Amino acid sequence: MNQPRSNILTLAALTAAVVLVAILGVQKQSLRLKYNALIEESSGPYAGLSMPSFDAITLSGDSVTIGSESDGSNQVLFFFAAACRTSRGTIPAWNEIAQHATAEDRFSVYGIQLDSATMRIAYPDADEPRFPVLRLPDPRLQEWYRIRGVPATVVLNASGRVAYRKLGGLTRQATIDSVLTAAAESELTLALAGNTPNGNDVPGR
Repeated sequence: MNQPRSNILTLAALTAAVVLVAILGVQKQSLRLKYNALIEESSGPYAGLSMPSFDAITLSGDSVTIGSESDGSNQVLFFFAAACRTSRGTIPAWNEIAQHATAEDRFSVYGIQLDSATMRIAYPDADEPRFPVLRLPDPRLQEWYRIRGVPATVVLNASGRVAYRKLGGLTRQATIDSVLTAAAESELTLALAGNTPNGNDVPGR
């Protein structure tokens, strides 16, 4: 007479154990994602970080200042390597952003190449960058800017602080639009918002 009741209790216990394991698995995955986001946040160029300014010469011979602008405009910085396949795939998106910069004249765009390869040699069929490209005058600047992987897109406000960052390629129009929005925002607008955009396609904080 007690055998069916015992089977029911055993089944209930097993079911509860399976549910508990599933819940713990979801919690573990959530903690792992939060941990990875925290590591990325602390190691990368996070929103609000003040970047050092530096003078450089573009590959076409023009003098530029990165990190601040005398005319008070924002800067969009594209960190890339010619030998990086993902950098190659992101160039058309960067060219689109540069085209908007030229048309709107509200922000400046610069590519910062971290290797010495020639884009045309590395990728004969790739779009050529349609924005000024320079190399870092001091290798330590890569560490100071917290660029530990390419490609990376960083928007600096007029004070040289990070207003937006996106690590990895720009593969969606919505992401390109978010870069353009951050680039067009004035420093006052960002301050009044009480927040600065964080471009990771997922909440950064």
